[in-house]
Amino acid sequence: MLVGHNGSGKSTLLDALAGVSQPVAGEIRYRAPAGATDVRRTYLPQAPERLLIATSAADEFAASLRMPSADVRRGWGEWVVPRLAPFGLGHLQPDDLPSRMSTGMQRKFVYAMALARPGEVLLCDEPTSGLDAPSRAELLAEIARFVQQGGLAITALHDLDEALFSATRVLALAHGRLVFDGTPQAFAESAAALERDGVPLPPSVRLALAIASAGGPKPGLCRPEDLAARLLASPAVQDGVRCSEEALSQEAGPVPAAAGASSDLASASMDMPPPEASAESRVGAFHPALRWLSLTAITIAIALVHRPAGDLVAVLATLALLAALRAPLRTSLRLTWTWVSFAALACAVSGLQLGPPFHALWAFHAATAKHTLLEVVPYWCFLQIGQLALARFSSLQFAALVDGALSRVVPHRQRLLASWFGALVTRFIPAVEVIYREQWYAYRVRLQNTGRLLSTSRALVDVANVIAPFVIRMLRFGETTADAMEARRLFEVPPPSALLPEWRVRGRDLGVMAMALVSIALLVWTR
Repeated sequence: MLVGHNGSGKSTLLDALAGVSQPVAGEIRYRAPAGATDVRRTYLPQAPERLLIATSAADEFAASLRMPSADVRRGWGEWVVPRLAPFGLGHLQPDDLPSRMSTGMQRKFVYAMALARPGEVLLCDEPTSGLDAPSRAELLAEIARFVQQGGLAITALHDLDEALFSATRVLALAHGRLVFDGTPQAFAESAAALERDGVPLPPSVRLALAIASAGGPKPGLCRPEDLAARLLASPAVQDGVRCSEEALSQEAGPVPAAAGASSDLASASMDMPPPEASAESRVGAFHPALRWLSLTAITIAIALVHRPAGDLVAVLATLALLAALRAPLRTSLRLTWTWVSFAALACAVSGLQLGPPFHALWAFHAATAKHTLLEVVPYWCFLQIGQLALARFSSLQFAALVDGALSRVVPHRQRLLASWFGALVTRFIPAVEVIYREQWYAYRVRLQNTGRLLSTSRALVDVANVIAPFVIRMLRFGETTADAMEARRLFEVPPPSALLPEWRVRGRDLGVMAMALVSIALLVWTR
């Protein structure tokens, strides 16, 4: 069991163990069973409902288990329902849609799929999050049953009280490093030192620690009834009383992991990557409204250019703005890679002549592909300028800017509509990228769980498995946003003008505006 405060490195470690990401330092070594050439891992990340691909329950199981859907449907009552029943989902039918279920039921459905045919190693990141008490108990019991059958389960948890009594080993992380490795009993007895390191303690251990500091018995792994018995015992026998049958069987100190597979976690130095600079330090003291107006004007100018010389000016102007506004390099490269993928696909489709029955011969027209490339160059500029326009400029600030600009020329009702529509647009632009990246991450995890590797051909063929859940999540995001705005009655009141910073033009603002004006003039000249 992995424990640690938020940001301590639990998810990073699990991503590395699952093969989804690579550690920035150190190495990860697996001691596989004798004769085994590979250790198959099943990974359930946080928010595992992302792993669903928006299809029927039978097709979800078929994709997860790499079986024909017809075989899953034929064996639904025989072996699928028994897998679902422990999670309270035995009533599901093959054609039911998990995407229509509640979030908690979706998570339990994903856990049931993963435990239907798990690998030798089961990796779970906060599996009990968002579940009610009976569901948490059911899930922990299923994980314990998997371990009893010879598997290795590495689970990151915050609900420690429920899991400590079934765990065989506790690994505590703090600030990206391993600070404790031992049994649950040793973890409870080391509570004082671990608390100083910032390791979160379960309520029962915190209570035992508080009682010990007040002169009570020493802290240990105790169930509530055992702790009550210790407090009621006479002082002469308190130190000799053990907490529970389970605690007796676990001696303090490191213990080997469960049979089947293990990993030398301590040998890997999981140094956390240095955090990126804050948005404020990256973009300096530029006024967000002036910056947005300048970038909007240059975006419109780029959209009107349809010549190679204009594309060259647009690229150079965008690079200059990225440097002047100190855009984060990692984000710029990620957006560039997205554009390169799109441009390559667009050029291939436009230049390819398919042959019979559409044409006489197969061919590739380089001139057509070149023309398409020139047409999509502005989209790279739009992606990069988009990240600059939204930096340090929230959707509410944008709404306040629109409301203030239209206050003297547009009626109140129409002004509210325009300002809040602008707020929604600026809220959805960054959300599209974030949700799309999350779905690609979930897709890689699902491929990893089935023992397959992500390749270019597979990514093109299986793109529907990313797009379909992405569209559903975007629709839900829109519904949630609309409900939140309606609950706060935002459609009836103007955006608060106090959100806008003071209108004070600095030299940096003038420099950015001058750069934008020069770029716009060059773009108009190239037309």
